Amino acid sequence: MNNRQQRFAEQYVALLAQGKRKTEAMTAAAIAVGYSPKTALHAASRLVNKPEIKAITERAIAKRADRLEVNGEAVMSYWHGIATCEIPLPPVGACRYCWGIDHQYQYTQDEARRAMRKHTADQLKRQPHERVPFDDLGGEGFDRTKKPHPYCPECHGVGKNYPMVIDRDKLTPGQRASIDAITIQKDGSVTLKMRDRSRAMENLQSLMGMIQPRKPLEVLDPNAPIEENVNILLQTAIDQGLATLGRDATVIEHDAGATEQLADAAAD
Repeated sequence: MNNRQQRFAEQYVALLAQGKRKTEAMTAAAIAVGYSPKTALHAASRLVNKPEIKAITERAIAKRADRLEVNGEAVMSYWHGIATCEIPLPPVGACRYCWGIDHQYQYTQDEARRAMRKHTADQLKRQPHERVPFDDLGGEGFDRTKKPHPYCPECHGVGKNYPMVIDRDKLTPGQRASIDAITIQKDGSVTLKMRDRSRAMENLQSLMGMIQPRKPLEVLDPNAPIEENVNILLQTAIDQGLATLGRDATVIEHDAGATEQLADAAAD
């Protein structure tokens, strides 16, 4: 390993320790040791696969994992928690018409008082002969925690889902890890963005050796001969089980810029 490769390895490890993504760290490290921005990622993808650099990277990651007390069991437990967790669904309760008198709209006690005050204020503005009594519809005492009425003409016994308060302290570690983002809406409601459970299960199966992990498609170099890029694509497809090795592929003539289009398509 020459001096340039040694410096690349040191830069790459340092950037990973700062929390940079792998691709971002590879590109930045290659640029830092003199590669041009256009070819940095392609050069870095070759360098990180060199045994010497791979060994340095693995030692650094293992050392950092020891400091953080991260081991294989902890990682497997993390992905297992996400893959198998279940966030409680919003509770189902009675709708407004389930338990009201004659299945009419039912108020809560506070709603009934406010409706009565509004009705009274409106009636005082009218002539005595124009005033009408307050219609309390289905009465008061609505409780959404009651079970739906099986013969409710509005919800047909299905009830209604209501917003729920999630106490983070009561969530399991897997449930907390599965929440990717929390958004508070203008009306005060909370929206949870969940992590991909299928991908978490795939990561867990990869760690357990049940399936082969996905290999990222190598970056194609627009300036390289098309034969080299075709070989990269073919080998990647074989490694991922998307193709089998048969007779040698024949490279056909291509228009100018086809290699660059091939690289763009691969990146997509």
